[in-house]
Amino acid sequence: MRSLSRLALLASLAFVATPALAQEKETEKRLFWHVTSDKGEVYLLGSIHVGTEDMYPLPKEIESAYDKASALVVEADIEAGDKMALQQMVLEKGMCGEGDSLSKHLSKDNLKKVKEYCKKNEIEFGMLKGMKPWLVALQMEGVAIHKLELNPELGVDKHFLVAAHGKKQKKIVEIESIDAQISLLADLSAELQEAFLMSTVSEQEKGKKQFEALIEAWKTGDADKVDSISRDGEKEHPEFKPIADKMIYDRNVTMTKKVEELLAQGGVSFVTVGAAHMVGEKGIVKSLEKTKKYKVEQPALTKPEKTEKTEKTEKKADGGDKTKMVKCESCGEMRPAGDGTCPHCGLK
Repeated sequence: MRSLSRLALLASLAFVATPALAQEKETEKRLFWHVTSDKGEVYLLGSIHVGTEDMYPLPKEIESAYDKASALVVEADIEAGDKMALQQMVLEKGMCGEGDSLSKHLSKDNLKKVKEYCKKNEIEFGMLKGMKPWLVALQMEGVAIHKLELNPELGVDKHFLVAAHGKKQKKIVEIESIDAQISLLADLSAELQEAFLMSTVSEQEKGKKQFEALIEAWKTGDADKVDSISRDGEKEHPEFKPIADKMIYDRNVTMTKKVEELLAQGGVSFVTVGAAHMVGEKGIVKSLEKTKKYKVEQPALTKPEKTEKTEKTEKKADGGDKTKMVKCESCGEMRPAGDGTCPHCGLK
């Protein structure tokens, strides 16, 4: 930081000497990289799958990179497919069969912790007892997202998928698929499902402060910080390492291979996957750098100007302009109180 402040001082002197330079925009970094080979180029953007309004607008260089690309590459296209069929698949794979229950998949100690977590967070345990551990973990994550007032509609990958399916149509390439991601969880061994649930309980206990730290690190392009936050649970609970291997590191190998295929085939591609997959020694970026076959850069970006909506969101985060949230009677999602339409289902 001290070296940065020294550069800032020199920059301020330059502004005095050359007033025209003062008109230049502020720059910043994001979890955004430009990778080039002899044949092609790939833009990599670390995504957060849920978001807040103050995450937007994105720097213009990121939007321009998307416009330039011939294909949008994602983990899974959450905008495509039959939602009802997907829900049916989740129920078939995630619900316990006759004579089975959640309590039979957990140790007495872990069952007690889950019940305590449910009580503390006003979750009806009775609604979960017929689910397998991996589905309970997803339900808990969903509750946490609502409590933190985070919006899946504002996820970074969602932002570009909506564009690719809409006005800025683009070829969409899935590295995995939603079906494959569900199967990844459903096919975990009994031991790993229990570990996955308990790691989720552990992570959710950290709550708002951890997510705010993650958003801030994402906004500033601090890959080391994102990696550290992503691995907190693994460091505190070594028994959760097999889950990290399955959910992050094993998938990183597949994702890196896909990026290399894109670089070999030529053209321009825009890849956005979860931020945790981009960072760290086993992340996509380091893996590409280690091959020494590609030029990998994390460019400086033009800092977006704040919009009225962004300023309102920041004011709310600071404790002002608090909006009361109520449960929508039509869809069950949390929405601002009042007579307006629900942002989730569009009904009053």
